[in-house]
Amino acid sequence: MLTRFARFAYATTLLIALLADGAIVRADPLSDVNGSNWAYQAIQSLSADGIVEGYPDGTFRGDRPMSRQEMAVLVARAVAHVQADGASKADIQKVQRLIDALKDELDGLGVRTTNLEESLQTLDARTRAAQAISVHADFRPNFSQRQDAVTPHTISGGPADPFVTTFLQTDWSNNFFDPSMSGVQLRYNDNITLGYRAGDNLQITIPIRILSYQYGGPFGQQEHFGIEPGIDVSIAKLGTITNLTAHFGELDYMPSSLTGLAFRAPDNAENPSYGAPLQPYLKGLSFSGRLNGTTDIFFSAARVDPTLLYSSNATGLLDPSGYGTNTILFPVTPPQGGYLQIGAPGGGASLSQNFTAGGSGLQQVSLNSKAILGTVYISSCDGTLFNSAGQATGGAPASGICAGIANSFTFNDAYNSVTFASPLPPGTRLTVQYTGVTGTNNTAPQRYMITGRVVQQLRSLPGGSIGLTYNRIFDYDDSQAPSAGFALGSNGAYTENLISDTVFGLDFQLPLALRSAMLPTLYAEAASSIFNPSYRNLNAPAPFESPTRFGSALVAGFRFRLGLGHAQVQYQSVGANYISGAPFRYYGNAPNLFAYYQGAFFPGFFGLANNLRINQQLDAAANFSGGLRTATNSALTYAYPIFDPFQAYGPNDYSAFVPNTQGISANLSAPVRIGGLHFDARVGGEHLQEVQPNSYAAMQFCGTASPNSACPYFSIQPESENALSAGTTFHVNTLGRAVTLDLSGRYEQLSRNDTTAFPYVPWNPATQSFDAGTTAALPAGISPVTFAPNYVGVSNRSFNAQAAVPLTRDLTLSVQYNTQHYEGAYGQIGSNIDERKDYYLGNLTYNIPKTNSAITFSARQYRYQDAFVPTYNLTQNREDLNFTVKF
Repeated sequence: MLTRFARFAYATTLLIALLADGAIVRADPLSDVNGSNWAYQAIQSLSADGIVEGYPDGTFRGDRPMSRQEMAVLVARAVAHVQADGASKADIQKVQRLIDALKDELDGLGVRTTNLEESLQTLDARTRAAQAISVHADFRPNFSQRQDAVTPHTISGGPADPFVTTFLQTDWSNNFFDPSMSGVQLRYNDNITLGYRAGDNLQITIPIRILSYQYGGPFGQQEHFGIEPGIDVSIAKLGTITNLTAHFGELDYMPSSLTGLAFRAPDNAENPSYGAPLQPYLKGLSFSGRLNGTTDIFFSAARVDPTLLYSSNATGLLDPSGYGTNTILFPVTPPQGGYLQIGAPGGGASLSQNFTAGGSGLQQVSLNSKAILGTVYISSCDGTLFNSAGQATGGAPASGICAGIANSFTFNDAYNSVTFASPLPPGTRLTVQYTGVTGTNNTAPQRYMITGRVVQQLRSLPGGSIGLTYNRIFDYDDSQAPSAGFALGSNGAYTENLISDTVFGLDFQLPLALRSAMLPTLYAEAASSIFNPSYRNLNAPAPFESPTRFGSALVAGFRFRLGLGHAQVQYQSVGANYISGAPFRYYGNAPNLFAYYQGAFFPGFFGLANNLRINQQLDAAANFSGGLRTATNSALTYAYPIFDPFQAYGPNDYSAFVPNTQGISANLSAPVRIGGLHFDARVGGEHLQEVQPNSYAAMQFCGTASPNSACPYFSIQPESENALSAGTTFHVNTLGRAVTLDLSGRYEQLSRNDTTAFPYVPWNPATQSFDAGTTAALPAGISPVTFAPNYVGVSNRSFNAQAAVPLTRDLTLSVQYNTQHYEGAYGQIGSNIDERKDYYLGNLTYNIPKTNSAITFSARQYRYQDAFVPTYNLTQNREDLNFTVKF
């Protein structure tokens, strides 16, 4: 027999176990349980659920002992309730304890409880599965507004060359691949990772990337977005292999070689800067793991998006995204398939289709063949004939709807249909004339890359390792190759250019003193490349032959401690023909000011030079006036970019080192203490020069011709670069706040002391030739002014300051100021460069308390000032609002 206290205790337990939603359902009250009773709500809820029914006289009789039989009936009803409505694991366990206590009575009542036990086991399995599932996400919406307050103009007042404008609009990084168009951009770059751990040895994750950009490549605001799903399978241990991972999707964690010489892993620049991906992650399959605890292995096979540099502003080429939103030098991925037109459109003849309006009239007609935009017109309407200009040319007089139909229709290229402004009345006869496209589906050549790396850790020498790197990038055309091995286009140019490049690398790092406080380590990496610019045409006649280029490179260095700091000295020698990857290409023709360059990489910008002063000298010496003045001729007087051949960019450049460079670099970082002030200091420097003398001026004036007497502009001296940098980071307390300051500066000089002088005649970038009119107007055809096209003597001084100030616990203000001053002479003796770039940035970041979310507001200003050509001066403002959520 159970006491009254136990009876109420069981009732309360059942209340907790059976009312998962916590709701109290009103029912007819039991007559002997009043509202002041402490168990009133529990009893009422149990009664409403049909678990407690009371006695036939409507009483509960809570003051009398309950028999085990009565309690068994109560529990049986509770079991039925749980089985019907479901419950949590904790609820089922409470009911199970009641079942265990009254097992004999429940058996006597014929109550089956095994299914409840099965439910408990199933729920246990579900709980374990739920605990193995994880979700991580990173949401980053961005709002950006950029104003183009001043449009740069050339020396003569015309619009600046878009190639030059790109440099003017860059920020302190001088990254000319960053989109710089004015306007409002709404975009996002989100990452979601779904994970499932199946035991301690296996984990499966599904990373999903969602992005949308307003400008650039295949992404347009509210028009395009990308979803990149992938899958990772990680096995902690499989035999002698540990940390085995198989990945399919974006390969965003590929390992680089020791120094990045043989292979530098792709870096998706759009994260988190929202810029266009200059070097997007590859898409494919990879495997990685550790063998026997000492050998790291990585292998991947992937497709490479053939990213090109957009140049339609110079050529009028259509934007591949179809929205006309790209800007000069913007990285784009061209369409991978399309239609190839063979011969004249429409088979060389116009096509026509006849239509008759039915009983309900005619509003729109579809054309049988794909029409070329701009060729569609109404050639006849109820006997009236029209020409392509919409003019009636004969036949019956135009009347009714036919009188204005020639100019009251719309051709929709997307749907290949003609829509009339007003429905044609029943019985109207109509002929639509157009030129159709005849062609076949064409698939663009695909690019693939195979990468492998093996690193053996040296057991007997902790910290020592030997690594091998293999990388092969190649194009594959799945269409039939031309039978002759090469093909010529209508302009005589070669139409196929499928590349092949194979790189082998060997690297090591060797600690020289295991127990020494100096910890010196010697490291080196050597690599060789075999590159073929067009492997189809090995046997093609000149100039279409494609000789294989062999290149080699070496990087070696020494790392050691110096007091409390660390130092490194490094030597590099990279051959002129060494290539890891593929040469960059334009989507369209090269910009006029750079059309002559055909290198494997895109060199860095180093300010702007101009030919204003030397044209002024020519005008004065030759007594040019009026229309002969070269200084006021927009085709002959311009600014042009100075290139730094010791920097390299390129969508498919997979080496951290620039070809055709050799030299030494060193850096030192150490903590410094002066009185009570502690700060980290760093200094560095480098001296590099060309392995083979090269001159962009020579390429501009002589194209790709070999050095000879007919083209004397080729440099006979190598160009060199000298650079020094220094910086410090320290923390100070101001007004009770810890303020972080970072100061840095850099001085860089490019030089080639080749003062060989030649008669000066202005160069016309549009025609890629010397100006014939100027030559004809010169006395005796000889220029009285000389210049040194290979001379280089330019420098850049830059200073950067950054500070981060915590205003409150959750609010931080950070500011940045950067100034750069370019000066010197380039391509001529005498200064023609004196310009400044200033950059101001302010960030206000609020970290939302108790979350992983943050809101950042950024305000920036770009300024460019040119002492020679003030018409190039530029001021731009930009504001950004970023919202970041992580969980």
